[in-house]
Amino acid sequence: MTLRAKIYVTGVLCGGVAVTVAALATFQWVPAQWPLLLILLLAAIIAQLNKAEAPNHTLYYATPVFLFAGALLLDPALYVVLAAVPHLAEWARERWKNSPHLRDWYLQPFNIAKHLVAGFVTHALFAWLVPTGNVLSLSALPVLVLAGLSYMALNQLLLGLALVLARDVSWNDAGVFKLDNVLPEVVMVCLGANLAAFWQFAPWLIITTLVPLALVYRTMMIPKLKQDANTDAKTGLYNVRYFNERYAQELSRAIRFERPLSLIMCDLDYLRDVNNTYGHLAGDMVLEGVGTLLKASIRDCDIACRFGGEEFCLLLLETDADEAYEIAERLRRTIEMTPFTNPTGAGSVAVTMSMGIATYMIGDVTPEELLHTADLAVYRAKERGRNQVICATEIGAHVRMPSLEVSV
Repeated sequence: MTLRAKIYVTGVLCGGVAVTVAALATFQWVPAQWPLLLILLLAAIIAQLNKAEAPNHTLYYATPVFLFAGALLLDPALYVVLAAVPHLAEWARERWKNSPHLRDWYLQPFNIAKHLVAGFVTHALFAWLVPTGNVLSLSALPVLVLAGLSYMALNQLLLGLALVLARDVSWNDAGVFKLDNVLPEVVMVCLGANLAAFWQFAPWLIITTLVPLALVYRTMMIPKLKQDANTDAKTGLYNVRYFNERYAQELSRAIRFERPLSLIMCDLDYLRDVNNTYGHLAGDMVLEGVGTLLKASIRDCDIACRFGGEEFCLLLLETDADEAYEIAERLRRTIEMTPFTNPTGAGSVAVTMSMGIATYMIGDVTPEELLHTADLAVYRAKERGRNQVICATEIGAHVRMPSLEVSV
């Protein structure tokens, strides 16, 4: 973490401590608020322990529903308890499971502090503009909107700035203000406002807020489920089904606009010998490591796929044969020089990879024809001794062009 990030995180932590001290100094015993605190606290703990994971390791929690309601209705000192206990419960569970999540000591204190700062601003704003604290009044509606926007903006801003400083990324890359990240927060705040209103009107109606929350959770999990359905579990690359869909689309686009597109078929050399010599756990580690190297070797717009067994495929958009060869040769050397972990004993495992390239440039071709041409090239690479890159044109294999067909 950079020095700027350390200073910023320290500042947020100090802000959390400051508002906590101020809240405790002004605490007033209100017995009527304790049942609400217990209900919100129990619900917040359950929500914090049941996160929904989205692609790119983005995590969503329903906790803001109960924190926002607590910021509107609870005494500030009780809000401190509501904000801190669920996060501490999550931290304790992660330590018990020895999970890498929240391993750095400052992460959960930072999360607590940013919720405290956002919650106290929300509470102060609502108490100032609605002194009666009546959420049900018509005049409270615009204040609720303003308070909700303030709560969301502060939370996202505090988190986003931490990501920008700690990871040295742009605000756009941090993504905290992107629609996919903001929309769930909007839903959470709206449900929190409903919960606060129902508590003042008829407490038993809060059940009608909790039921839709289950649907919200399911909705937030859909992107991750879709990603899992398109991903090979062992390597983290795309699977064949997803690859075939994207491949057909991108080849159609290349044909329509007469743009280059390259396929690199990759075959791990002698993976069966690795399994027989070191065991299948070592073979799985090799596959996982190769998948990581393949993803690192291409651009975000390209597609890396595990075709099956020890076979992989790279789809390179806007890439001609010479560029594809440079990428493949660089990847071949990287794999050859990379020692892969041997989980069953000492030392490491060394592997090589054979690759075949087929490039579309102009004309009409089917996905099967281009893929078959890349297959011919990789098989020729294996026949010539493996651990090398062969272009289809090098062996006289060409993709069918209009009114012309050349075979090997």
